[in-house]
Amino acid sequence: MSSEINWYLEGLKIIAQLAVGAVGAACGYKSAVRKFSETTKDTDKTIFTSSVTNERAVWRSELRETVGIYIECSYKFIENTGKLSELSSLKSLVIMRLNPKAWFYSSEHALDHAVLKSINSIYSTCEKERLNLIKLKAEIAALEKNAQELLKSEWQKSKKEAVEGRERDV
Repeated sequence: MSSEINWYLEGLKIIAQLAVGAVGAACGYKSAVRKFSETTKDTDKTIFTSSVTNERAVWRSELRETVGIYIECSYKFIENTGKLSELSSLKSLVIMRLNPKAWFYSSEHALDHAVLKSINSIYSTCEKERLNLIKLKAEIAALEKNAQELLKSEWQKSKKEAVEGRERDV
């Protein structure tokens, strides 16, 4: 009978070892899956942040260039060499780069609205037969200021997104 008990106890030891091993393996697997999921999520966020930041950089560059050309074209009206068709085309290019919600003032899109207002104001001044040079110069200065503020604000957003993206990777 004692050999049966020994055999039974040995069997229980083996079963206990298998159970402990199975629990350890299950916990390890669950931990690995969680880590993989977190890593994948962080990688996806990093890629998304990088894409958005790069697109913002392109957008800022294109807006800066288009506003500069619009201002150059506006100055041609002071010299009586400006073409309204060229100004109109540039106006559309600038407006297409602004948030569509900028047509109506809101605190969220105040900077876009200010640029839109300046663009339209310059165009309205240039399309008049009697050009008010003082008004046009003031409107051009206002556009430069408004565009700078919008570009600076967007640059700050990009920097913030880039920093938050790096923090997620740590």
